[in-house]
Amino acid sequence: MKIKTKYLLLFLAIFYVVGLVGILYPETRNMVLPLSAFHLLLTFIMLLLARTKNHLSFLLFALICSLYGVAVEMIGVHTGWLFGSYHYGSNLGMKIAGVPLIIGVNWTLMVATSQAVSARIFKQPILMTLMAALLMTGLDYLIEPVAMKVDFWNWQGGIIPIYNYICWFFVSIPMHYLYRTWNLKQANQMDLVVFLYMVGFFAFLNLFL
Repeated sequence: MKIKTKYLLLFLAIFYVVGLVGILYPETRNMVLPLSAFHLLLTFIMLLLARTKNHLSFLLFALICSLYGVAVEMIGVHTGWLFGSYHYGSNLGMKIAGVPLIIGVNWTLMVATSQAVSARIFKQPILMTLMAALLMTGLDYLIEPVAMKVDFWNWQGGIIPIYNYICWFFVSIPMHYLYRTWNLKQANQMDLVVFLYMVGFFAFLNLFL
């Protein structure tokens, strides 16, 4: 692992731990949660800084993936056709048509990092794509219960439908396919470790929040 990547991961680890502690303590929770959009944006910047090639291609992918993510979330929020009946809360920053803009960045992060893990398991393109979509859905499974507790978004009746996870799997496949087709995987370990950071972060919050 290159020295620059190590420092970026260390900085991000500190930021994740501070965020975790800040959310767990009721005295600081209301100060930390409004910074969630900044946290996601910072994580994206760390991924970008750690990259050694295809910077412009990755930025173009990030734009496409962000627009795609926001678009499908708009469909979900306003129709319920995708994911189910839900609405966004107040802790993810500025919204457009009921969807926080940072959600697009979150989609990019989840695709890039789950692709990094999938590439360690499979080399066959179709299996890699399907595994990445499955990993991304699994990460969403960890995020969903926490999201309701911290007012990221809320489900009608407080029940997370199985349909949500089915949609996550199938709706994410086009972005995973595009990421793989454009060969955006990096040799460094940043994307892989960030996925593990996110899993640990939300798993811990599920246990103790």
